[in-house]
Amino acid sequence: MELNLSHDAIKINESFYDGALEQSIEYEYQLPDYYPGIFKLLQCRIEPHICSCRTSTDQLVIDGDAVMKLMYIDEDGGSISSIEQNIPFSKTLDLKDEPNNPAIFCSAKTNYANCRIVSPRKIELRGALTIFLKVQAQKEEAILNDASGAGIEINRNPILVTAKQIWTTRQFSISEQIDLDPPAEEILDVRVKAIAEDCKIIANKAITKGTAYICILYRTEGRKKPVTKKITMPISQIIDMPGIDEEFECDVRYDVTSVDNTTSQDGASLNIDADIVVNCCGMLSCNIDAITDAYSTECEIKTTTKEFNSPTMLSLIDDNLTLSEKLEVPNMEDIYDIYSNFFDVTSEKTHDGLHFNARLNIVILGSNKDEETVIFEKSIPVEFDITKNLNCDNPNVDADIIITNNEAELINGESQIKIDLHIGGHVSCNKKFLTVSDLVLDETKPKTKSNSALTLYYPEFGDSVWNIAKQFCTSPNAIMEANNLESNIVKDKIMLIIPIV
Repeated sequence: MELNLSHDAIKINESFYDGALEQSIEYEYQLPDYYPGIFKLLQCRIEPHICSCRTSTDQLVIDGDAVMKLMYIDEDGGSISSIEQNIPFSKTLDLKDEPNNPAIFCSAKTNYANCRIVSPRKIELRGALTIFLKVQAQKEEAILNDASGAGIEINRNPILVTAKQIWTTRQFSISEQIDLDPPAEEILDVRVKAIAEDCKIIANKAITKGTAYICILYRTEGRKKPVTKKITMPISQIIDMPGIDEEFECDVRYDVTSVDNTTSQDGASLNIDADIVVNCCGMLSCNIDAITDAYSTECEIKTTTKEFNSPTMLSLIDDNLTLSEKLEVPNMEDIYDIYSNFFDVTSEKTHDGLHFNARLNIVILGSNKDEETVIFEKSIPVEFDITKNLNCDNPNVDADIIITNNEAELINGESQIKIDLHIGGHVSCNKKFLTVSDLVLDETKPKTKSNSALTLYYPEFGDSVWNIAKQFCTSPNAIMEANNLESNIVKDKIMLIIPIV
């Protein structure tokens, strides 16, 4: 008996690394002479930004900045002042091997930030960051593509995999001149968030579009209450991605890594220059026609199989939501500013999409009845949902949640808060499957066939024709033709004629 086999190579995604790294922050800062001394600390926070993630042989190198933002009451006139300082950090992760064509998804969150006033002109900062990392790479595997002869029957199943992945990162800058009315005496805080809203793929390029959300908090001469100004500006970038075409889907994310601002001499305008890193991952999913089982009607065979566990992209996420919350803010008569961020975000699948649980940290700057500047901070649990059609029992969500706007209104000692957020990223599923990689005939063990002229079989509901044919050492196609079946799955209580091949 002659057995003819043909093999082929397939490309699939593999999870190279999925974990988190801790980064401690310890920093001493001496105020320059032109800063007023610190009388009372209002707020201390760390905003982490990942500037670059790159692989070097079997290592992953991460460079970032921890931006220290400090707001305080000065000891000179009791006004609000602020300090901002970039603290660079770098982490190196040893990988199990050098990844082939890697795609890197990296983000950082602040665990805690503590500031201690050593003197009116010196502070000590202690904090910790968590860096979340996912590295995916492509690997090539040889599998059985076809088999014929020696009474071989093969069972094929289409399996959805991410067959190609192209990842590119680059940095660009945006600039904007903003009119300030009334003019600024001191800029207290500049917050810039950027989200990607659209991506068009043409040959070897991705054209991305989005929006930058800018919030400015500043102090004016003669006024104790700070002024808030908010604007938006469009963003667009063309990214070179050799090998990408219209069949790919792209997960595009912006991260603002640094913001520089310069006020005009009269304080009537502010020039903002922001550096933004764009990470663009193009993913192409397709079905591979994998041989998942085989047998011979003539003799026994030895089947060699390979097991794969491949993260496969199911759907992109691009959703905008608005959360409304109420908070009691005792001893506050007026609200100056509100800042918020998410942490401890988890997600789970629902019948029509994804359900998110998170904690929302809210910081409100305002004044009490004595017109003294006070600050209120509280963490609250929040929940929200997005609608997605997901064909996966345990989907893996890789998404960034960016707060684009905060609003707060004080009514009868209660703060009415509205938070606009954007969720951008993708959902994947870890596909586990077996495929046949090789077959070997054992001609010393021929199959024993029935001598009956007619064999009848009463299958159970949900039985597969393949399993029935394998049990009776015959052909699935012969059973389907003899019984006029249109489906491989038995859906009715029927009697089957089993032809002998």
